[in-house]
Formats: sequence, structure tokens, C-alpha cells
Amino acid sequence: MISPISIVRPLLVSLILFLTLVSSSSSELLITEFMASNRTTLTTIDGDTPDWIELHNSGQSAVNLADYALSNDRLALHKWPLPAGALRGGEYRIVYASNKDLREPAGEWHTNFKLSSTAGYLSL
Repeated sequence: MISPISIVRPLLVSLILFLTLVSSSSSELLITEFMASNRTTLTTIDGDTPDWIELHNSGQSAVNLADYALSNDRLALHKWPLPAGALRGGEYRIVYASNKDLREPAGEWHTNFKLSSTAGYLSL
């Protein structure tokens, strides 16, 4: 039987390493939370419960999102470019990792990949 700790530990280690690297750069856009096996925490307008990623602009000024991309692949770091636009200082944005590839500016954002619940990679 696989223990929950053996599933979560690789994801947490990857996230901690990533956040350490991001916080040492000049970037103010961060991945602050993610759910790699969503069943009940967030629901889309379609009633689905895909994996999700929370982005946060920790700075005071707006961040140009067109300069960023999300990926679950170390060899394809620009797998899902964020939509053009800005995230104001202090603002959060949820991106669903649903494999639907949607970038509606005023609607939900859905990546072109899903997250692994056993081990994996996530980058901004």
C-alpha cells in the first residue's frame, strides 16, 4: 500500500525547491498553492474538479503575465504560456490543470496538461 506521505513528499520537495529559486530572483509572481489530486476543493463552472494551481503576485505593482508560462515538463518549460494581461499587486489567480487548454481573459484558465498525484514537476 502506498502511503500518502510517499505521494506528497516528492511534490512538496519540488515546490520548496522551486519557490526557493523563484524567491531569489526578481520575480513577484509565485505559485503559492497547488492541488495535484483534486476531488472536492475547487469546482469549475462545468462542475468538474480538476487539479489546480494558485498564482499570486506578491508585489505591489502589476505583473505582465505574457512573460510567464506553466509547465509540468522539465524539458518544455513554456508548455502553457499564461494569457496576455496583468495580475495586479496582491492579486491571486487559479489555473486549472485540466488538459483543456483554455485562456478566457475574464473566465477560467485551464492548462494543456494535468498534474501527477504520485510524483512530478511544476514550474512557472
